[in-house]
Amino acid sequence: MFSSTDQQHLISSSSICPENSAIKSILTTNGSTDDLSSTTNDDDNGSIRWLDFDLIDRISIQTQTLEEIMNEKNEFLLDEESEELFGGLSPFPPPYGAETTCSSVAGVNMPKILPMGRYGSVPAELPKSYKLDSPLVLKREDSISQQINTKTQPKYGHLTSLCIGKYLLSIGTSQGFCLIFEKEGSQKLLHSVQSGDSSFGSISCMDFSVDQTRLAVGFSTGALFIFDTNTKRNANKFIFKSNDVVQPGRGLIHLKYITSNVLLIVDNGGNVYEFHEKRRLNRRKDGNVRCIFTGCKGEVLNISFVHSSDNSVELLVLATFHQVFLLSVKRRSSAVGQLKLHGSSLSPPLIDWRERVQALSHARAFSLRLCIARDNEARLYQVR
Repeated sequence: MFSSTDQQHLISSSSICPENSAIKSILTTNGSTDDLSSTTNDDDNGSIRWLDFDLIDRISIQTQTLEEIMNEKNEFLLDEESEELFGGLSPFPPPYGAETTCSSVAGVNMPKILPMGRYGSVPAELPKSYKLDSPLVLKREDSISQQINTKTQPKYGHLTSLCIGKYLLSIGTSQGFCLIFEKEGSQKLLHSVQSGDSSFGSISCMDFSVDQTRLAVGFSTGALFIFDTNTKRNANKFIFKSNDVVQPGRGLIHLKYITSNVLLIVDNGGNVYEFHEKRRLNRRKDGNVRCIFTGCKGEVLNISFVHSSDNSVELLVLATFHQVFLLSVKRRSSAVGQLKLHGSSLSPPLIDWRERVQALSHARAFSLRLCIARDNEARLYQVR
């Protein structure tokens, strides 16, 4: 449909070209414009009315010679303001035979060209930096960072390990220091424990017990320390201290508590050990160690203990270079599942899990979700 503005344009065009009256008779009927398809409507007798192309033959088109066209005034000539916009340089090519120099073109101060906006109407500056949106919110712990500043506390050395529990946070250093902070609240330093022997090397791994009463500390030389984290007691008194829990020359890379007294140990040879605390008659605590998974079956790179709140599900997850083993703790480490590990073997595998509780009308349903990631790929599994 033609709008009223189109009708006014057609009427005003008759003063320029009176011959358009024949075309206007088709477009305008009863003082209003109708659709071109109205000319194809059926007659009263039912015959189809086609477009009348014979009207074009009755329109006389004025002819012009080449000289008349060349002598016409150029309607596209730019005024002085437009020339200033282009810096005195005409946007049209010079006529044939005109002398032009490179210096005259290069010396012109062209305006700064900016990229157009989203819709091409408003110039917009390019962003200097771009930050991807992430669901992770990073928060700097200024209180803890100030207390472990290596410039003010050079005796600590570099930070080498981190362990986060329910209420406590532990940091290990290259000089064998274990620093325990409050996780929430004032985040003050509760304990500063040192191995006492520089030959033990740096702290490589740590883990809190399930009830948060013990902290196991592993060293790069293979030594293992366990001490109480209760603030009312002296944390410098070790519950267990040994440097021969694994094969000689091996270092500890992972520690994982499955109960308050049972600890799993992974060395850099891919072997997995089970450590049990026991109390002797002289009230001195000792421990027994046995190997539950050898590196000849596949070097273990990461370990995790997955368990539900009601302890109905207790699984031990071992990640090697090529696959993931699921072992049942209640069945004395018998294999209950095996998963293929995807991604490049140059990247170490990562394991994490969470428990999801759904409140139903008659009961509460527990659902365990296991996440295994390596390289640029992450996969989620549901444990039933």
